[in-house]
Amino acid sequence: MKRSTAPRSAFTLIELLVAISIMLAIMALAALVLPALRQRDNTTKGTNQVQGYLSLAKQRAIRDQAPRGVRFYASLEDPNLCTEMAYIEQPEPFLPPTGTSVTISPAPPIAGVPPASIASLSGGQIWDGVRAGDFLEVTYGGGFISQILDHNSLGIALAPTQVLLSQQIKGGSSLTITDGYRVLRQPTELIGETHMQLPPRVRIRIPSCQPGNWTGRSMDVLFNSGGLVADQGSGKVILYVEPEEDGAGEPLLVVIYTHSGQIITHPVAEGADPFLFTRDGAGSGL
Repeated sequence: MKRSTAPRSAFTLIELLVAISIMLAIMALAALVLPALRQRDNTTKGTNQVQGYLSLAKQRAIRDQAPRGVRFYASLEDPNLCTEMAYIEQPEPFLPPTGTSVTISPAPPIAGVPPASIASLSGGQIWDGVRAGDFLEVTYGGGFISQILDHNSLGIALAPTQVLLSQQIKGGSSLTITDGYRVLRQPTELIGETHMQLPPRVRIRIPSCQPGNWTGRSMDVLFNSGGLVADQGSGKVILYVEPEEDGAGEPLLVVIYTHSGQIITHPVAEGADPFLFTRDGAGSGL
């Protein structure tokens, strides 16, 4: 009697167990590797986001022919880290009505504050839209520029026609002028725009940036109407983007070249100079 030689239509139990074991091993390996790959991808994604935000602000400045930029906020939990950003614009300078004079006179002594001044507008005109942090610029005579202080926080009562200045005119004298002065306003957030956030477990390390000493809890990168960066004399602004300490991935640099407006991503160089690839004429070789 002959045995049947028809092909099998199913796997044996041993073959199924071997196949399942291989699948489980692959899944376990993927569970170990994929989070690291995802974190590395998040660092790259965060760097691309920062570069994209800056590029959009630059294009807005050129389109609107007015200063536009991005404000980077230090974290409330850790002032050395930044994960939050916002688009900003610089309002037009404040120019009082023609014929309105301003009188700058010494302010009474204020505890903890260097000798200050009070600037008063004539004719009942008010400093409309002017706020602490703006600058009063006087081009009359030898020139004078002084930052406007928050008089309320200092306990000084002033009328709407007055503002408190951070310094006095040379010699502590008074001055009244009818033209040749304006208020340079500080950048403000764009109305209607929400804050931008970096991807999870990615942040900007502030002490590793250039500049690394942000004023207050924020730093502004402001582009002028030509797409160049205003008020940065170092030639470049460098943002150090990194994963969290226990995360995977390598830190990256977003570099804004102030004199050209170029926004470029560089790797961090090994060795004593992490900014080596940002130097003029230097490249990463990638």
